[in-house]
Amino acid sequence: MSDDVVEELNDVIAVMKGGARFYRDAADKVENPGLAEVFKLNAARREQAIADLSAHVKSYGETPADGSWAETAYSWYASAIASFGDREDTLIAQLEEHEDRTLEELHDAIEDVPAGTPAHSSLMAHLKTFQETHDRMRAMKNAA
Repeated sequence: MSDDVVEELNDVIAVMKGGARFYRDAADKVENPGLAEVFKLNAARREQAIADLSAHVKSYGETPADGSWAETAYSWYASAIASFGDREDTLIAQLEEHEDRTLEELHDAIEDVPAGTPAHSSLMAHLKTFQETHDRMRAMKNAA
């Protein structure tokens, strides 16, 4: 069972690591300082969650995931597309899609990690945070 828990946690960690890099990169690419701060805040939230979930993985004697090559490739792709057109709107739309993937991974992990465990409690707390970041990015996307 611990292998399944570690795998689920590492899936979430991998997506969040890719997202943190994506948000930091996006913050450097936008000219709007308010938008850059939102992106930096979202990256920091991911980094906090990564640290928390990594501690759970380590408690099982395992190594936390390095990241997702797919998420890294996706962020590079989105950054390249943002070079041709409205950079901010493109980055917001792509980051909102990343938020969808983050929520999907969290929901999958919550289903598979046994309720009542410390890891499950952490996942539930992070779900609230990332539902908020998702909703904010979706509102920004719809306002664009």
